[in-house]
Amino acid sequence: MAYIGRFAPTPSGPLHMGSLSTALLSWLDARIHSGKWHLRIDDIDTPRIKPGSTNAILQTLRAHGLDWDGPVQYQSTRLHIYREYLEQLEKRHLTYRCNCSRKVLKQNGLVYKGTCRNKTSPEIHPPFAIRLKVPEKKISIADVLQGTQTVDLAADSGDFIIRRRDGIFAYHFATVLDDFDLGVTNIVRGIDLLPSTFAQVLIRDFFSMPAVSYAHVPLWLQSDERKFSKQNSSRAVENHLALQNLRQAAIRLQLAGEDETSEIQSIAGMLDLLLARWQQVSTGHRELPHKVTVDREL
Repeated sequence: MAYIGRFAPTPSGPLHMGSLSTALLSWLDARIHSGKWHLRIDDIDTPRIKPGSTNAILQTLRAHGLDWDGPVQYQSTRLHIYREYLEQLEKRHLTYRCNCSRKVLKQNGLVYKGTCRNKTSPEIHPPFAIRLKVPEKKISIADVLQGTQTVDLAADSGDFIIRRRDGIFAYHFATVLDDFDLGVTNIVRGIDLLPSTFAQVLIRDFFSMPAVSYAHVPLWLQSDERKFSKQNSSRAVENHLALQNLRQAAIRLQLAGEDETSEIQSIAGMLDLLLARWQQVSTGHRELPHKVTVDREL
């Protein structure tokens, strides 16, 4: 089967070193397998979107030599497709409406107790979310980097939301449908998204979609152990320092040392080195760190 990967950022701000690192590793994995690497902009969570972010992301990827295949995809053009898939689940009675207040949800804790599961639709007044009925069974994934992971989703989260009460489709619902329609076979992304993977596997199962390969890569953490993120005001990547950024990624991810990277004077040369080192990771001859903590700039 031909390899098809993707990078799917939310345009809530420019890329920082953590998100650039994820894009880089995803790109490397696609290229060492002679595969395609698609770029999708996950732009349906409108309250999070910041004007100009999409162009900034595209410019940063280009500046660092991370070329993508085919046209850029946009989730915002696919809302009708999400509705069609949702209707399929509704016809199979696999969903229900939920208008639980924030107070009730807070009282429930992390696991939804199924408060609205047995209510009839006329009892649920808008605005309401739509939840997926989670069966009582364990879900396992064989993560390429993290090993086999197993979760009892019903006990871990309960019935989860696939469309929010504001009408926005949940990330784990939309991303499954997008990946399927793109023909994605391999997903390389940050380990912070590992917990949501089990919900995605369940959704794929409900639609009889083929399984995909997952590889969850290390998070970049600030000196205070908070992850690199736009919410934590992580500094945006500077495109004119692209070679330095790739060098920093190579060293922080333990793919190369300072001496050998300092000898390379081009982006193409740095990517060639990283492709060779990622091949070693892919074959089990090199390991990534569990996390990347940045206490100073290289």
